[in-house]
Amino acid sequence: ELPIAANEIGIDKRLIIKEFLSFFKEAINELPDLQVQLLKLRYKHKMSAKDILKFCNKLNFSLIPDKDIKELKEHDIFYALNTALKDVLKRLTMRYKEESSFGMDNLKYIFEEIGI
Repeated sequence: ELPIAANEIGIDKRLIIKEFLSFFKEAINELPDLQVQLLKLRYKHKMSAKDILKFCNKLNFSLIPDKDIKELKEHDIFYALNTALKDVLKRLTMRYKEESSFGMDNLKYIFEEIGI
């Protein structure tokens, strides 16, 4: 939940935000589990791609499908994160077709502010 004090914003805007957050969570939940895990590591736990790679190596487990842990590189993490973000963005833009200002930078900002 996004903490919003009742007196800071009108009821109509709070409902819009609540609806958006519902769609946002739905878009994330529709992703494959490994993509969700990558997004959580990046945005909830504030891990860099380098940290995620170290985490994977420590667990001896690749979060990238079809990529062996011994072959996993930092750029693979970046690519997989970008793919996951694009998948979320695609789902959200399908929901908000009229909103042309909704893009990757806005999505990254939302993830950084509220995590998942």
